[in-house]
Amino acid sequence: AFGGFLTAKLTEVIDSTNTNEGNANIYQNEYEQYPYSIMSYTPLRDKETYSIKYEGVNLSTGGKIFPTTPMLFDIMALQEIYGATTEMKSGNDTYTFTPNSLPFECICDTAGEDTLDLNLIKGGVTLDLSGNKISTIGNDYLIPWKNVSGGPTVYGKAQGAPLGIIPGTEIEKVILPTGESIVTSGSNSSFLVGNANSSISVDVTGSEIGVKSNGSADDMMAIYDMMRLTKKNRDIETIGMGKIMSAGTLILAGGTRGKRKIMKNCRVMIHAVSAGSMGTIARPLQLIMPDSDSSAWAANPE
Repeated sequence: AFGGFLTAKLTEVIDSTNTNEGNANIYQNEYEQYPYSIMSYTPLRDKETYSIKYEGVNLSTGGKIFPTTPMLFDIMALQEIYGATTEMKSGNDTYTFTPNSLPFECICDTAGEDTLDLNLIKGGVTLDLSGNKISTIGNDYLIPWKNVSGGPTVYGKAQGAPLGIIPGTEIEKVILPTGESIVTSGSNSSFLVGNANSSISVDVTGSEIGVKSNGSADDMMAIYDMMRLTKKNRDIETIGMGKIMSAGTLILAGGTRGKRKIMKNCRVMIHAVSAGSMGTIARPLQLIMPDSDSSAWAANPE
């Protein structure tokens, strides 16, 4: 009985959003699909224009996939009626997604120390921790399709898997995959852990710490420069845990004065000073003055 009441309420709220004086479907097309509401009649749309409606979704690894929870707008509709929950799942939870266990769901978890583990995902992620939009996990796991009258089944371009972070959810730690990760933070602080050969772009509204497992000196300086730019408008708190080495030492020291911290058992390793030369002087000059004729300067330094 409650399930029927819940469905009716969801239908009432979403229909009232979709209908204006008898004119249905005033939603933007992007949101009229399963990733935003299981009350939609459209399992998935194309990502370019959102104008193509598909009838089903296959997995690139085989089989089909369907939403396993109410989606973002469904839960927001319930919160509009009954109010937002302030206590949900008090334990320390880890949400792990892999190519063989993909999300088509929402996470609502307001307590505990929680981890989102995307380490094994391929293709990067677009992750929204604010709860305003659906996140995209990977880039080619979902294969949308539709039937064409008198013709073969038409398959759309592969997409990533949808994951909703409900407003108020606190994800304390996010383990990001290889590839490019674009993260929009929420109002709570999250600890972002990068994977080897990954890149992280963060739109910061809370207090985030980005950790990159591998990278070059150029990557390090890019992060450090961004931290310096960010400190003009807000404080950055850095915390050293486990082992901090190489580029990590500069990132750790790049926090706001008075907000650089280190755990009791953390080790910080700084490269020993070394010197030497290799090659000709022309190469470093090309890096410093790329528009100049450094070879001529090297031949005639005076």
